[in-house]
Amino acid sequence: TVGINWTLRTQAVPPVLVASSAIPVRILDSFNVPDLQFYSADVSRIAMEQRLVEVITEVVYLRVSEELRRRLEARTAAT
Repeated sequence: TVGINWTLRTQAVPPVLVASSAIPVRILDSFNVPDLQFYSADVSRIAMEQRLVEVITEVVYLRVSEELRRRLEARTAAT
């Protein structure tokens, strides 16, 4: 299980919050060690970690894009 909290802020002074996780993102993945040899277990663990990173990246990407779209729509509606 991997859990992350994230926050995206601008580089302005003071920083402006762009998007963040409302709740921690939790991802669960696994691999079967007893049926594998040690080398295979290492390869399986690395593959699992890569899958976790891909899922976390996708979650953050979607959340940031949703927030940026919401801000663009709000700015367009205000004009």
